[in-house]
Amino acid sequence: GGRSTARDLGLLSREEGEAADSYLFVLTRATPSESSRAPAGLPSPLAPLARAAERRRLKAQLLEACGGQSLGAEAGAEDLRRVRDLSDRLAALTPSADPA
Repeated sequence: GGRSTARDLGLLSREEGEAADSYLFVLTRATPSESSRAPAGLPSPLAPLARAAERRRLKAQLLEACGGQSLGAEAGAEDLRRVRDLSDRLAALTPSADPA
């Protein structure tokens, strides 16, 4: 560190800058459960990843719901309701402030 270099150069005496109350810091990797916990009032650091996963899941469900309906011509009331519901849920998760 800086003090040992200064001692080697003779800028500090060997005893100067030494403290009896020295500290040792050890860094450890947080477990997944510890890293997903956020302090009260702050979002989880994993929240963006969870939203992205949810968007992918909803997109897959929406594509499945639209499949085989001849662009909606063969869709019944229940099919239309499901597509609207999935579209609304997907729009709520869109990161864009003004989605198209």
